[in-house]
This record gives sequence, structure tokens and C-alpha cells, in this order.
Amino acid sequence: MEPSEEIRRITHRWLTNYAARVAGQALGGEVLVSSLVRELASGSGPGITFLERRDVELKGLEGSHRIYAVDLTAAARRPGV
Repeated sequence: MEPSEEIRRITHRWLTNYAARVAGQALGGEVLVSSLVRELASGSGPGITFLERRDVELKGLEGSHRIYAVDLTAAARRPGV
């Protein structure tokens, strides 16, 4: 069964808010991802390398959320990136 248009809108708003809150934790020149994005990217073969993890509170979202910094120097050393 397809989710209703209203469910899709609510989900889209929540995901957009979550992504904005994660991005808001970044320092200048830093790219951060959620633990789910890290998990999905890690299964895609050689590619993205992650640095330290941080457990943070995200405004408007309950609990602690684990986020990871992307190693941009490793990405720059790979051909074709």
C-alpha cells in the first residue's frame, strides 16, 4: 500500500529538518553525516572515509544523535573525485 501524500509530506519535512540539524553541527569546511548515511555509504564499496564520531543533541529532536565527519582529504586523493 502506498503511503498517503500527507505521510510523504510529513516524512519529507522531518528528514529535511534532521539533515539541516546535522549540517548545522558542522564547522567551517566540514561535512557531517548521520549514522544511517554512514552505514549506507560504508556498504557501497571503497569510497567515503569517515573521521571521528560525535554524539550530539539536535534542536527539536529527542535524544542523542551520532554523527560522523567525512574525510575530505581522503576523497581528494582518489582519482575521479
